[in-house]
Amino acid sequence: MSLRKLTSRCALALACAVLLSSLSASAVASGSSQGTALRVTHNVIVETDMDSSDVMALLYMLRRADVNVRAIVVDGDGTARCPAGAATALSLIALAGKPTTPVGCGGPQPLRGTHAFPDVWRDIADSGWGLPRSKKRPPPAGSAQRVFRAAITNAPGRVEVLTLGPPTELASLLAKNPALRGKVRSVTMMGGAVGVPGNTEVGGGGNAYAEWNFYIDPHATNIVLRSGLPITLVPLDATNDVPLTRAVAARLGRSATANFVRRLILSLPPNLYFWDELAAAILVEPAIGRFANERLTVVEEEGAESGRTLQAANGVRVRVTTSADRARFERSFTSTLR
Repeated sequence: MSLRKLTSRCALALACAVLLSSLSASAVASGSSQGTALRVTHNVIVETDMDSSDVMALLYMLRRADVNVRAIVVDGDGTARCPAGAATALSLIALAGKPTTPVGCGGPQPLRGTHAFPDVWRDIADSGWGLPRSKKRPPPAGSAQRVFRAAITNAPGRVEVLTLGPPTELASLLAKNPALRGKVRSVTMMGGAVGVPGNTEVGGGGNAYAEWNFYIDPHATNIVLRSGLPITLVPLDATNDVPLTRAVAARLGRSATANFVRRLILSLPPNLYFWDELAAAILVEPAIGRFANERLTVVEEEGAESGRTLQAANGVRVRVTTSADRARFERSFTSTLR
């Protein structure tokens, strides 16, 4: 081959490579469905109680090009009640431009016991956090169990489950449909307090040891922990490293989702944390967290330690997020909600 032909072919190949790179970058930047599909690496089902932290975590997941949120399952025993919580989820996916995401509504009670979030918190969550209530919004796709089961069964491979509230619906699904466990790659759970105090004294939960999500339904929590599925726990030990601040709000972009999140952060009281947002970020960017394997169980009996997460020799081995890289989390959160 002559030097001229070789040079010509190299130049053509380089030009094609540059063009393809440019087209790919353009597709991703524009948010086109083709560009997004090429990058999806996480098929996720989210179980949520639609607290303010859940809302921001959901928007974070819905805005990521590498995540396909296949369904949102709203806990009826969570901070928001159903169907109000499902209505908020439907408004949320409309805001995020993902209106075809199915939403299911869970039952009103934990699997066992009568623990509940404070009524005043539930009333606030039921109001929808200022999201517009469009009359054109589609109704929920069905019960939480129906939506959960369909999302797992119809997924093009195994799914990842993210629980941001009491894991009541996931536990019920696993107990009734054990064959579905093979379709679940992993579970990431926001909940528990392993080596730090709990937070249920705030709001009148009644003890200094438990975290709210696990306190509401400790029996369901143990079902999930003992399911044999790979579990990553994001407890208060790690979320205490990522305080919710106005400085983070100021770094958000100017999209409709970013503007909503900024207003929500500025409306919240001080001394809160990015609880559920960190769990979502850990699922897609594990390097944000630091981890240790611990054997855990959750106290189910009523009393001063009900819902407490305990390290125990006979507990289930769980990957526990022990701390979080605050700067890295904040970069991920603000760059996604640009």
